[in-house]
Amino acid sequence: PGRSVEPADPDVSGSVAIGVLPFTVTGEEEMWREGLATLLATSLHGAAGLQAREPEYVLKLWESEFEGAPPTRERVRTAARRLAIDWIVTGSMATANGRLRLTAEAWNPGAGRRAGPVTVEARRESLFSAVDHLTVELLRDGVIADDESALPIELSRVTTSSPRALEAYLEGERAWRSARLRNAAEAFSRAVRLDSTFALARYRLAIAQYWVGTGDPQRHLRSAVRNAHRLHDREATLARGWLALQEGNIQAGLDSLRALTHRSPEFGEGWLRLGDALLHNGGRLLVPMSEFRSAMHQAIRTNPLAAEPYWHLLEDAFFREDSVEARHLSEAYRRVDPYSPACIGYMTAYQLAWGDPESRAAAVDRLPSLSGEVRGPLNCALSVLDRAPPLEPALDLVADELESSRRPEVERRMARPNRIRLAIRAGAIDEARRLLRLYYGEDEDARRLAAANILLLDVLAYPHPTSAREAERILAEAPSPEERFWMAAAALADGRMTDVDSGIAALHQSARSLPEETAAQAR
Repeated sequence: PGRSVEPADPDVSGSVAIGVLPFTVTGEEEMWREGLATLLATSLHGAAGLQAREPEYVLKLWESEFEGAPPTRERVRTAARRLAIDWIVTGSMATANGRLRLTAEAWNPGAGRRAGPVTVEARRESLFSAVDHLTVELLRDGVIADDESALPIELSRVTTSSPRALEAYLEGERAWRSARLRNAAEAFSRAVRLDSTFALARYRLAIAQYWVGTGDPQRHLRSAVRNAHRLHDREATLARGWLALQEGNIQAGLDSLRALTHRSPEFGEGWLRLGDALLHNGGRLLVPMSEFRSAMHQAIRTNPLAAEPYWHLLEDAFFREDSVEARHLSEAYRRVDPYSPACIGYMTAYQLAWGDPESRAAAVDRLPSLSGEVRGPLNCALSVLDRAPPLEPALDLVADELESSRRPEVERRMARPNRIRLAIRAGAIDEARRLLRLYYGEDEDARRLAAANILLLDVLAYPHPTSAREAERILAEAPSPEERFWMAAAALADGRMTDVDSGIAALHQSARSLPEETAAQAR
């Protein structure tokens, strides 16, 4: 805890980076253009030190840069430069009478080298072994030196042996790339119903459910970890790290994710998950928020077309009331994903919070049509409006929209802290306490957060001994340094100096087990 990671540009010396472009497909569904690229990248990753760039980034860059046009030598050279990779793979698939023909070739523009084309034919139901065979032939033809021990593992072992489960998974990946998170969660859920040991689909389902606020992400993470032998090392590490966080073992989770980013600095999702974990859990170990921001900006540097880092950074900018940073991030996000529900939501939130009267009125009119795909944008606006000059009509409209039955349950829960702030601002302290106590029906993290906020009210000269004692009982079991502080502060407000002294002593004790920069904050 407290170790600040200031990421430089990824150092991938000693590894060879490779990316796979969308396939040209004849006689098949459009899904396989991207699906085969995802499968081949999965098969290539790790062979003789090859580092496959994340398919999400490669596919989105190709679409945004060339609008899905067929690959030419010049386009391939441009894509390789933009992706900062050594090798780039193009391919095609043709099907007829239950059989398929896969062809692929790889280009290394920097070295002026080429491997392939190589062709594999197989029956339609043998797709997995066909991709395995294609990978081996491509590697043998010049992508790596002759080294039979470095050839890839069986593809179905790190994905699924069920073609229908694979199709559902690839559908989920396409939905995720376009920020249709509920659709992604539904598709990943179908994939795991068709193959309960499909570890990668379990992991993706957990992340999707985490965002849309449905299902049981922890259960799917446990299943992914049980089947970690069916994951590449970096995805297995992500699953283990996130499961540790979900189970409350914050230190182990952060250590796991930090180690992954040092081991694979080019892996954008590693930085993204580390940043997310630091944002939501780092405070309990007094990790500076600068480390969260550094991780998220590194996620953007390694995958400039990923949407999710912008969601977190925008929420952070809104909550800090940094209108300049929020505007900068909103404009950058709009260049990446201008038509997604999330982008429209954050642009609307910015107009509500800091727009001129005309743009604010237009944003208010747009509220009922906003999708609930991504949690957060409207809560961002509400958090700023709460502290802005009196804007009661906009406040009420935003708050009412967030609490409408059209909104996902997770968004309605997220609106509660801002409703609490509104109640405090209006002097309705009993209403604020009532809303806080609703958290007690949620999970353990929500109970502890509510308890800390009830003590905050006590410290802010709104004492209520019964509520405060109940809150202290909730926090008394294994409190974090942050929670110990609020317990001691509440005791000080009450004049209970013995409890103050014991709280200070406990903070000093915990400081002795922390790195120096974090220990200083604890003291």
